[in-house]
Amino acid sequence: MDREQLKLNADIGEGLGNDASIMPFLVMCNISCGAHAGGLSEIEKAIRLAQKYSVKIGAHPSYPDKEHFGRKVLNISNEELFDSLSKQLHDFQKIATRLNEKVNHIKAHGALYHQVIEDQKVRSIFLQAIEENCDDIKIVIPASCHNKNVSFGKHHLLYEAFSDRQYLPNLDLMSRTNAGAVITKTEDLASQLYKMLDCGKVFTTDGSWQDIDFDTICVHGDTTGIAERLPKAIALVKNHNL
Repeated sequence: MDREQLKLNADIGEGLGNDASIMPFLVMCNISCGAHAGGLSEIEKAIRLAQKYSVKIGAHPSYPDKEHFGRKVLNISNEELFDSLSKQLHDFQKIATRLNEKVNHIKAHGALYHQVIEDQKVRSIFLQAIEENCDDIKIVIPASCHNKNVSFGKHHLLYEAFSDRQYLPNLDLMSRTNAGAVITKTEDLASQLYKMLDCGKVFTTDGSWQDIDFDTICVHGDTTGIAERLPKAIALVKNHNL
């Protein structure tokens, strides 16, 4: 099983110091646009690292909220949200162009990732910012959207599963506020990856197996110890040692 078959992506450029360890295993990366973590220099560094390993780059915009790492819905006006997203995408696109790199996709971060699905107004603002700053871009959304009436118009969508998060029976993610929501054991990470890749299924919190249809699988770079666990989990998957 090669890198393309693993279909992995990760959120990087967040100043955690493990991007170089994770990048060789990815086919896509989502680079923080500086609103929840990182900044312009981190964007350039991450793009250059992705180029080294021939990894497709994507912009990873968020609510402007470094205090909460972008994982809190901010009470800001529609205009403030649009201006923030436009600046994030404009700055990211400018750096990518200077480095002669094509931006492959956009994936919202944290609270914005979920609000784009749940709140039609936030989704409209998100799409407007994309359409005014990016050309021919894919949008990464949760695999659970296959079961929801959520429209992204003409945009090409990439459906995302998560290797390191627990799933509810409806394929929504268990809230991070619940114990066990983040998978931290190497063997459990490997098992979830293997079941997703081998038979397109995921084990959910009610003890059932649910079908999950996806284009890419995320591994969170901000999970403690992931740089050490990821290669071990991939080795288990490749050897079917589960």
